[in-house]
Amino acid sequence: MFSLINIKSLAVIIFTTLLLGCVSAEQKTTQNKYSQQDIAYVNGQFFNPSLGFENKTVIIREGIVIAHVDALSDNFPGKVVDLQDKWGIPGLIDMHTHSFGNFIPNAKNDAPGTQGVSQRVLKAGVTGFVDLFGDETALIDVRTR
Repeated sequence: MFSLINIKSLAVIIFTTLLLGCVSAEQKTTQNKYSQQDIAYVNGQFFNPSLGFENKTVIIREGIVIAHVDALSDNFPGKVVDLQDKWGIPGLIDMHTHSFGNFIPNAKNDAPGTQGVSQRVLKAGVTGFVDLFGDETALIDVRTR
């Protein structure tokens, strides 16, 4: 049916096709590394858990960090935001929040509600929190927004 030479030739053709396909895909990725939708944040001090704060350029695509580089190339096609030595940190998570019922002795009770706590903690860099005493319906409503 198939001779040994035909099988070897077929294997060489398949291997070559796969190899060339991978190389061309790699070249395409390198050439089109960044798009017009990407955002580069430059001149900022970004927190790296392993190294502390670093002066890096961070590139975001669709809300996700896709690269952090020392310098931005001149042909970057996306938007560039100059942070002017501001700091960037990862989103923090507060594991113990009370949106209804923060009792303060000899003072007015602070009960801003789920929406109020969400706005307060977001301003402090907290992107997620666990509300240990709150209205579950309100929690689900805020989360879905």
